[in-house]
Amino acid sequence: MIGNGFANRWFDQTIYYFHVPLFFIASGYLYQKRSHVRSVAEWKANAFKKAVILGIPYFTFGALTLLLKLAFSAYVNSPASGFFRPLLLGDVGSCWYLYALFFIFLLVPTLSSYREAWIPLSLSVVAKIFAVVFEENLSLLVISGPCKNAFWFVLGMMIAIRGADALRRRKTGVLLAVLFLTGSVATCAANVTSAWVSWGMGLLGCLATLFLAYAAAEQYDKCAPITRKCAEYLEPIFLMHTIFAASLRSLLLKCGVTSGAVHIILGVAISFIGPVIAAEVMQRIHLEFLYNPGVLFQRTPKR
Repeated sequence: MIGNGFANRWFDQTIYYFHVPLFFIASGYLYQKRSHVRSVAEWKANAFKKAVILGIPYFTFGALTLLLKLAFSAYVNSPASGFFRPLLLGDVGSCWYLYALFFIFLLVPTLSSYREAWIPLSLSVVAKIFAVVFEENLSLLVISGPCKNAFWFVLGMMIAIRGADALRRRKTGVLLAVLFLTGSVATCAANVTSAWVSWGMGLLGCLATLFLAYAAAEQYDKCAPITRKCAEYLEPIFLMHTIFAASLRSLLLKCGVTSGAVHIILGVAISFIGPVIAAEVMQRIHLEFLYNPGVLFQRTPKR
């Protein structure tokens, strides 16, 4: 992170409290809504499909990330320690979540009832506690990734079963948001970095976001075209935002630009604009499957 100002530290810490957990909640929600994995045959089919859908973007953009880290090792926060080993172990920066998500898909079946959800939720809580207690010793993402994030994934599945109407409480969302923002300022001011606090703050931030998002969704019909268009770019933004931001950061540092404000403003802008442009180009040259392999399963063979 550029600069040591309180605002910069607060923004960085606050975003990391909840943005990754939200991704896994959304993944669990969609998994429960769109999949049915209750038998060995269904498990095999799901494993193959997820290996393709997650594997193609992981190896494509993971390899690109590592190549950029090796090329600009003097300007990155965490230089690459090789190429093939990090790629196979999930240590590839921003693409790590695809690696972790794949193993969660292998371990968690879909649920048939809300009551049944309490079993995987309890196991995911135990796994989360294990990850927090032994965080310093969990170096392999194949273990730490599922342990740290299965809780959020199962929570998303429970929301899918319970129904989003349970989130129809705008005042609750506002209250949770106020508590979250107040807590984030307090923890940043006190320089609290405890994994337990991060877990609690993450839960508070995710619930606040979900309640407020559902309240905002009541206006969905009025802005549906815009919402759908934005949704098209979620995958490329998730996959490529770090690549563009890190590349710009390295370029600015190489040019002697060290202003925190310049890095943040331009970094945030390129994190969205860069992936959107890249996605548009990839669609036009028929390489959309690199960031959205799901299209491979949607195409029907020509007769």
